Amino acid sequence: MTTPNLPQSTHDAPLRLRTLGNSGLFVSELCLGTMTFGGGDDMWGLIGQLQQEQADELMKTALEAGINFIDTANVYGGGASERIVGQSLKNLDVRREDVLLATKVLGPMGEGPNARGASRGHIMSECKASLRRLQTDYIDLYQIHGFDPATPIEETLEALNTLVHHGHVRYVGLSNWAAWQVMKAVGITRARRLCPILSLQAYYTLVGRDLEREVIPMLESENIGLMVWSPLAGGYLSGKYEGPEASEENRRAKFDFPPVNRERGSAVIAVMREIATGKKVDGQPVSVAQIALAWLLHQNAVTSVIVGAKRVDQLRDNLLAAQIRFSADELAALDEVSRLPTEYPGWMLERQGEYRAHMKAWYAALPGVTGRGRLFYLKAVRLRLFSHLDPTTTHFRRHILQFRKAIPDSQHSLLIVNMHAGLIRELRNDPSVDIRQPHGRVLGEQVTATGFAPFTAAYRCLVVGADVV
Repeated sequence: MTTPNLPQSTHDAPLRLRTLGNSGLFVSELCLGTMTFGGGDDMWGLIGQLQQEQADELMKTALEAGINFIDTANVYGGGASERIVGQSLKNLDVRREDVLLATKVLGPMGEGPNARGASRGHIMSECKASLRRLQTDYIDLYQIHGFDPATPIEETLEALNTLVHHGHVRYVGLSNWAAWQVMKAVGITRARRLCPILSLQAYYTLVGRDLEREVIPMLESENIGLMVWSPLAGGYLSGKYEGPEASEENRRAKFDFPPVNRERGSAVIAVMREIATGKKVDGQPVSVAQIALAWLLHQNAVTSVIVGAKRVDQLRDNLLAAQIRFSADELAALDEVSRLPTEYPGWMLERQGEYRAHMKAWYAALPGVTGRGRLFYLKAVRLRLFSHLDPTTTHFRRHILQFRKAIPDSQHSLLIVNMHAGLIRELRNDPSVDIRQPHGRVLGEQVTATGFAPFTAAYRCLVVGADVV
């Protein structure tokens, strides 16, 4: 079977493309997952047992829809998934440069302690085996499928670096690692000048937002891409397992994974149903499953969402999720019902960092300072000086004059104001204080004027500037 009409450029693809991490590699926002390919009488068979012809139909549908990203793993079906993916690309006559292949290594692929893990030996041998099964001479994204506590991270990263230098692998990523483990790997690659960590594949859904505590902030800080597996929480977010039409004959009855808090999940699905009601995409009513996928595509940290299917119609429904847009109110409703309960140190970081975040935003609004006359704002941090005073009263101005007299430098006048934006607005409206729109930069770090040091030591004040008449 050949498919001469597969998209050959991004202009033909309806799906959006995103760069994967800090790279120039463009991947489709939806990625075809192939865990349903080649399963037998084992755990993988509970997920899917699709054979070559069925897999070819799914691959064809995905590629024609604009997906250019295929994810598999050496353990899926004991290697059968990789073999089917490789043969499917041959059957469909797909040019190798038109598709990005991602696979993974870690799980057991034979007997004995060295036929598993993230050791150099296992990585090197399994990469070659994956290349043979995929019928290709390079893998676009080679991922460590999980953390191996028995192997030093340095050994794992050195092995991946070797594969990149040999040309067998283009980019490397991780999967199911904790934030501290990823960050340690990033530090090692930088210190040893190894190939960088490009992506993390992880579980993230409306009923599983644990990633937001530590992992997602780290990914955003380090510009590492996020690939989401099991975006429907093992089928739970299809809505089939909650409500009056719930059925006990489903995959979760045999393989209840990933774990879901059913009590919280029921409330989440109720809101999802409400939002789906009345929405249409491509002329069809929107499903709960499509809401789940669309929510992920609205999250800034997410690069690509891995969607799998057993049937072509399932895959087509999943693809339509990329066309769904939420209003601000709908996103707020989904966030409210699914939000994680606060934990330490999260609530303390938010509390202590709040005023610094306000300062950063305030400074960002001041591009540059020019002009002969300068009025300096001394922005008091934390204690919000003069918050008890009315800025329109003589009493307030008397306090200002007292502090201005304390500054020996007669070339500059210094005004202390509350950090609250409302107070600055009031000063701008005061005819006795003509403050033009600030267009300046930060003029100094801390106030060092003689006679004012005790004040700055007590209140940690910063100085910024703006033009005045």
